[in-house]
Amino acid sequence: MKNIYFTLILISICFTKAIGQCADSLTISSNNFICIGNSATLTANLYGTYDPNAVTYSWSPAGQNTSSIAVSPNTTTTYTCTVSIDTCSELTKSHVIYVNSLPTVIAGTDQDICTNSSITLAGTIGGSAIAGTWSGGTGEFNPNNTSLNAVYTPSATEISFGSVTLTLTTNDPGGPFIGCSAASDQITITISPLPNVNAGANQTVCAGTSVTLSGAGANTYLWNNGVNNNVPFTPSTSTTYTVTGTNTSTGCNNTDQVIVTVNPLPIVNASQDQLICEGQTASLSVVISPGLNYSWSSGEIGSIIVVSLPGDYIVTAVNNVTGCINKDTVNVSFSIPQSSISNSGTDSFCEGSSVVLTVPYNSNSSYQWNRNGNAIPGAIGNEFEVQVGGWYKINVLDSLNCAGVDSTLIQVNPIPDNPLIIGNSALCLNMLNQVYITNPTSNYLIWEVNGANIYSGQYTNELHINVTSTDTVTVNLISQDVNSGCFSANELSVVIDADYTAPDFVSVIPMGSQNDFLCAPGTSNVIRWGKLNKTTNEITLFPTTNVYMDFVYIDTITYFYFVDHGLSNECFTRSYYIYPDVVTGFDEVYEFHVSVYPNPALTNINIEVNEISLMELIIENIEGKTMTRTNFIGHISLPIESWNSGIYFAKIHSNNKIFNYKFTKF
Repeated sequence: MKNIYFTLILISICFTKAIGQCADSLTISSNNFICIGNSATLTANLYGTYDPNAVTYSWSPAGQNTSSIAVSPNTTTTYTCTVSIDTCSELTKSHVIYVNSLPTVIAGTDQDICTNSSITLAGTIGGSAIAGTWSGGTGEFNPNNTSLNAVYTPSATEISFGSVTLTLTTNDPGGPFIGCSAASDQITITISPLPNVNAGANQTVCAGTSVTLSGAGANTYLWNNGVNNNVPFTPSTSTTYTVTGTNTSTGCNNTDQVIVTVNPLPIVNASQDQLICEGQTASLSVVISPGLNYSWSSGEIGSIIVVSLPGDYIVTAVNNVTGCINKDTVNVSFSIPQSSISNSGTDSFCEGSSVVLTVPYNSNSSYQWNRNGNAIPGAIGNEFEVQVGGWYKINVLDSLNCAGVDSTLIQVNPIPDNPLIIGNSALCLNMLNQVYITNPTSNYLIWEVNGANIYSGQYTNELHINVTSTDTVTVNLISQDVNSGCFSANELSVVIDADYTAPDFVSVIPMGSQNDFLCAPGTSNVIRWGKLNKTTNEITLFPTTNVYMDFVYIDTITYFYFVDHGLSNECFTRSYYIYPDVVTGFDEVYEFHVSVYPNPALTNINIEVNEISLMELIIENIEGKTMTRTNFIGHISLPIESWNSGIYFAKIHSNNKIFNYKFTKF
């Protein structure tokens, strides 16, 4: 900055009172301009002849008695010097010192930047375009003399320091700030390093395999191509992925890249699914491609295998170079014609009935039925009606000539012979205890009578009835095989002679010390006495018309004893000494696991069956009258307190069979 000095010479004429003692003139030498804060020296200069010891100085506004004074004005100030020399007139001189202010320098605010970044500096100096100079850094500057803006890029050395202080100073002494160019201001630039972002190692995968990209070295990560950090994804093609990692405390970020190479899967083309007959084999193959090795889920290796079992066979191809794997599946299944036999009824039935055996129909299949190992002529449909027992087998051949086979045993049970009903074909009115018998049998016997009441003998081969009809009594007998359920029936029609009426029962009582003498006191029209063998039902008659009979010895273990009394052999009543127990003969044939208790019973009877199924229960008294009819499952308890004392029969219907049990009511 140039300093310009101006010398103002003021000429004063001093009139000396004493010649040779007064100065001729007075001048003041000093700077015309100073910068605020600086000082200036004002010096009074006398010219002429005078006595220096007689000179006094007076400065205003300083007030000092020296020829020179130093001043530091804050504003522009006029200084006046008055000089007196003995009796000479006073000399006065003034000098103006202009005070220039320093320029206002603003470097800006401190800033933070990241490594390898640039910053724009915005400095100002005063109010006019006075140029300034930035210093303190070693980076690159591009000053702008008007706005004092500059683009500052820190050097590598400064980056390593972490921060740098930049100073803005004026560098032009011109204008209103003449000579005042020492003003400056500073800012601090904090330089943060970039995060050391690492995208990870390059990856090579097979198509369809998921990949996880994970950045490191920063706080947050942003990937391109829609990838999320640490989230698996499946790339479709080879791609270079870029991640931007940011240090959240400084805001600095950096990038890195990773290459994901996607190798294609090998092409595997196995043979078509195969349908074979059971016992045959299938050849499975795959189209060979170079560089591939093949293995099968069956454990075999190679492009061709032979199998004999149904199932899915998976062939795996491995690329020798990339290691990528692909698979294909071949299904081998057996063609087994539908040959499961269904039955329209049951596999056991009675003669005269039939069942239809059926297998599913397929228009592409052929059928042949066999009985006991022999083909049945003409039985070539999917249905066959069976009337004769035996082993029945169906052979089904489909369009591949595969065979399906099933068999079933059909049992045809014979029908029992028609039971023979032996007894009078003519009776009279109100005949009591008339007997009809049939041959002893192990079959289940069911008597049904119209026009009379059954007094006893139901389910046995000996039936006792009491006549109620006035014209005809029909006696029906059903004989049912206890194992097969097959049955036959017979019927006897008995004519009632309404002109005659049979007498009532009479009491037969023992007499004599040996209990061998039976008597029917008060009885008229005794026809005969007799005894009935309990085992064979054989009747022995004693032709006597007495009201008593001496049997010599009465064997009640073997026989029942009776008297027939009435009008004739066709019109009488049979009265027993001890009425025979009614034995069904059926309880012992079937073990049905039934408990009837208590027996004898007084108030309630319980029936318990160890089968859980719905059954029908019918209880009849000794005369065949139905006392109750109901259904139950497993167990039932019935009140019988109001029933008459005597013998009762319980019939249980289960699975098309009837089971019979007896109990006594007190």
